[in-house]
Amino acid sequence: MGAAVYNFDYFTDNGPVTPRVSKSPRVKKYREGVRWASSVAVAALTLAMVCSLIYGKAQVNELNSELQKTSASLKAAQDNYNYLSSQLDQRSGLQDLQQWASQRGMVKLNKNQITYLRLETQSRIELPKSGAEKLLDDMNTGMLSLFDLLAP
Repeated sequence: MGAAVYNFDYFTDNGPVTPRVSKSPRVKKYREGVRWASSVAVAALTLAMVCSLIYGKAQVNELNSELQKTSASLKAAQDNYNYLSSQLDQRSGLQDLQQWASQRGMVKLNKNQITYLRLETQSRIELPKSGAEKLLDDMNTGMLSLFDLLAP
């Protein structure tokens, strides 16, 4: 059994370790310069963040005021649309339209005023028949059908 496998001397406390600090003036000046440059960099970054925050808030306020103006003009346009729609409905009511037409001498269309055009096979115009012509046609058709029944 002989040899020790581990050397535990590395883990024992040999006292406080003092860092080696160079006391040369060049190193001190360099460290002060680095410390000053890091302070300036942090201040510049902080200033940039503050400026960007202020600029962002200004942009948000500007857009909000523009949105409010646009919303106000939209509401005014909607109110105008509602007013004009109600005026149109009021002026174009059926009774008002009939009254306006009767003031100008217009009358409702009668069925005997309608002319039908049938252009399927030939170009011809069929005028509606008056009451007497319809009666004569019906009597003629009835007589013809009676003769057809009596004929052997």
